[in-house]
Amino acid sequence: CAQLDDGGCLCALLLLSSCVARSGGYVFVAIQANWHANHRDAAWPVLMMAAGIQASGMLSGPLAQRFTVRPVVIAGSVMSSLGLILSSFAPSTTILTITLGGIHGFGAGMVVMTQPICLAQHFVAYKGLATGLNFAGAALAFFAFPVFLEYLTRLYGFRKAILLYAAISLNALAFTLFIRQPHWLARPGRAQGGPPNCQQGAPIANNKDSKNIVTGFTKNQI
Repeated sequence: CAQLDDGGCLCALLLLSSCVARSGGYVFVAIQANWHANHRDAAWPVLMMAAGIQASGMLSGPLAQRFTVRPVVIAGSVMSSLGLILSSFAPSTTILTITLGGIHGFGAGMVVMTQPICLAQHFVAYKGLATGLNFAGAALAFFAFPVFLEYLTRLYGFRKAILLYAAISLNALAFTLFIRQPHWLARPGRAQGGPPNCQQGAPIANNKDSKNIVTGFTKNQI
């Protein structure tokens, strides 16, 4: 049950952190209307946002291995919301490219790119179900957030709508508190090894891929 709860938290994290990235088509049109930009200038913030999400893996992966997943996801959630707040006050598309594309995109990427690490660390029996729940959050964001962003823009204008999206994405910070470090990870005074696929004293699975993991785990117990 704890594993399934973690899968639901990852789903919510991906849903909230990617709310603007999944609305890229509408954001592109809104930038042209609100900043009076041509197609080329309006495309840069959206492109840099997508690039920042992918490029963040070069930093978020090593950081998650060094400091565990939770602090990286917390930093990414705060950075993502901060980028949206700054984007609502951006005076030009150049600044918007930095705030929306660089700060928000990189922060959202720190959340998105660390989720496969969290799935691999926490899930054994329910890994397929957890992966499905995880990416279901991205699918829901594609359907829900573009329509909601259009609705907020009609009510308050695009800049205030982005500011409201910053508040929405900041709710991802609450779900980061449910991400825990797996008990088998190396800690001071604890043995190192891979994730055991059975409890202590249970029979060892006949799987060549898990042979080294189980062998290292049992050796440290002897």
